[in-house]
Amino acid sequence: MRTLYVLIMSLFLCITSYAQNLDSLKTVAARYKATYGETDHRYLDALNKVVRRANEQEEFDVAYTFRKEYYEIVKSKYGTESPEYADACMRMGTVTYRSVGLEEGLKFYLESIALHEKLALYNDNYFTILSIMCQMYEQKDDYESAHATRNKLITLLEPKADEYAAHLLGAYAATYPYLINVGKYEQQILYMDKAQALIRKYNLAEDFPDLTALVFGTPRLCYNQIGKYNKAIEAGKSSQAFFAGVYGEDCLHVAQYYVMIGQCL
Repeated sequence: MRTLYVLIMSLFLCITSYAQNLDSLKTVAARYKATYGETDHRYLDALNKVVRRANEQEEFDVAYTFRKEYYEIVKSKYGTESPEYADACMRMGTVTYRSVGLEEGLKFYLESIALHEKLALYNDNYFTILSIMCQMYEQKDDYESAHATRNKLITLLEPKADEYAAHLLGAYAATYPYLINVGKYEQQILYMDKAQALIRKYNLAEDFPDLTALVFGTPRLCYNQIGKYNKAIEAGKSSQAFFAGVYGEDCLHVAQYYVMIGQCL
């Protein structure tokens, strides 16, 4: 009985290993294309698996080639004003950015965003694309476009906080350090206060410790910069109490805030 179990497990491992091999996934995709045709959903799924594995192995040129084929098939099959095409543009933007360049990838993202808005597809993909575009603009040193896109994202997400709390938290946190760099300390405090309320309401601290540290640490910094030292002390104490309640009195952040509060006195 044990021998049979070992044989079954060995076979399972062999199959799993085969399925995870990039070349084997290409072979499977070619077989599906020959058997079912290129517009069949099984072939499209196979292309997605090849792209995913190629990205994981940092074979970005391979990922681009197979994603381009997927994109062209979807474009032909569903047309350029369909949800499927909006999704294909998003996927194409990702591999193009990695393989060809930022500007070319951004064009696909912009096309996808425009179609999402035309079709009123305000979903995970839409919000994810906006978040990625913010980062792409920042890589171009186009901080004004990044901030405008981020404000748009925040405006859309705030009414949907129950569903997209994590997305909204990331958007609030990402306003740092742009607002500080342009001297908008009060606006930076406002966003971080909103982010703190979000963390408290939806219990996000344990899932996002780094963002939580940023969100609770930034107001103290801003108050110091504008000379509101009593406010800085209050912000530090409030953050200290929050971290102690979530992570315990021995938490590193609690010790750090003792030091920070002392520097304000």
